[in-house]
Amino acid sequence: MRNQTVYVAFRIVRDMPHLRMLASIHILWAIWFARNQWVFERHKLSFIQILGKEESFQGPTILTQTRDQRVAEEQIRWRPLEGFWTKLNFDASVKAEGTVHGLITRDHEGLPLAAAINFMQVGLSPKEAEASCFRWALTVAKHLCLQHIEAETDCYQLLIHWKHKKLEDRSYFHGVVEDCLALSSAFQSFTLKFTKRLGTKVAHELACLAFNFHEKILD
Repeated sequence: MRNQTVYVAFRIVRDMPHLRMLASIHILWAIWFARNQWVFERHKLSFIQILGKEESFQGPTILTQTRDQRVAEEQIRWRPLEGFWTKLNFDASVKAEGTVHGLITRDHEGLPLAAAINFMQVGLSPKEAEASCFRWALTVAKHLCLQHIEAETDCYQLLIHWKHKKLEDRSYFHGVVEDCLALSSAFQSFTLKFTKRLGTKVAHELACLAFNFHEKILD
């Protein structure tokens, strides 16, 4: 039975386009990880934790970069800000151990001002983790006495919810975004924009450090 399951999975993945193949491999790996957690450690992962594990997977996958990918990366360049503005990049990651946050702030020339990491021993969905990271990042920015902020996120769902509020939404995600709206009013100027994954790469790498160092602010 086990060999038949592996063979069927191989046939399905083999016939997929390259990017879908990689995503499927990551999902299968996350399921296998959850199985090992239960078999060897008697630790049962929830469905949300398994999805979070898949999304935060950083395996040593080697890809041949296409021309379109190279062009897309070249287009993500630092855009100079006005002298009194501060760039705020934040990102979250979810694993079986919990949820981690990372942020970095830069001045109008792109020079780092401060960086911070945070660890939460709680499992969240990917979009809930991004929302909680946004709330935490605003709290840190307030602590640093920043006044004019241009924040960037790679979570499109967060940006859409931020711009088009749904008053009838009673979800945890909506509640956290509401908190963020209240916190943003403490700044003289605030804007939230979308950036591709490469734009939050540093914040993501900082977030991953939180699994070992838990909480720290560097300024």
